[in-house]
Amino acid sequence: MELNPNHPMTQAIRPEWYKIAIIFMLRNGDRHTVIDHVDLRLLDSVEGCSIAVQDKDDGLHLTIVTADEAEQLLATHGGRPS
Repeated sequence: MELNPNHPMTQAIRPEWYKIAIIFMLRNGDRHTVIDHVDLRLLDSVEGCSIAVQDKDDGLHLTIVTADEAEQLLATHGGRPS
């Protein structure tokens, strides 16, 4: 779920998700990967977390943030969509 779907960064990165997945796979030396029930369970254990995306001079920064941190970012960078 996107917390701020109307934010320009969210809109810019949405169609690029597959490129990001490819970069992660290549960095891990994978040409094929499987997401299984263990991965999904791990994802459940971080429920309430989000990914903050920032475009900085040295590249695209992706950071896992807690729900509270995400709310703080929303408050300082555009708020929730109406």
